[in-house]
Order: sequence, then C-alpha cells, then structure tokens
Amino acid sequence: MEKKLREAIANSDPLADATSRHLVEAGGKRIRPLLTLLCAHLGDASLPAVVQAAVVVELTHLATLYHDDVMDSAPFRRGAPRRTRSGGTPSPS
Repeated sequence: MEKKLREAIANSDPLADATSRHLVEAGGKRIRPLLTLLCAHLGDASLPAVVQAAVVVELTHLATLYHDDVMDSAPFRRGAPRRTRSGGTPSPS
C-alpha cells in the first residue's frame, strides 16, 4: 500500500510533489486504509480496486490534515514543521 501511495502522489510540478511527499513521509498509523483493507474481506479482497480504495482513503485523510493545518496556521504536524502554502518549505518555528 505504501508503494501505491507514493506512486499516487508523484507529480511533475515540484511544489505539488514536495508538499505531497512531505505529508506522506510524515508517517502515521495508516489506520483508515487498514480498515478499508480489512473491510474488503467482507467481499472479494483480492480485487485490485481494494488497494486503490485504501490509497484514496489515505490521500483524502492527508488532504484534510493539510487543510486543517492551513486553516489553523499550525506550525507543526506530528512534531515536524508543516509545509507553507506558498513556498513548500517548512515554516519557521
């Protein structure tokens, strides 16, 4: 799933790529995609779309985290400097 997640965020735009990588590489428990994968066992968990759905769930979660950081002007996310809206570099502490 991690490999598919990294493939999904790859972008030719340097700012979008750096910001996306920063969010994914910040880590986390990945509970939401894990629950997606577990729930798939109620049906046919071998379908390729199952992993894709787990990736989409995690990307949506990461987008909401980024949105919250921007709206709250939070300087940190999980103890690491967050990315700024404009420069893509960590904001000063």
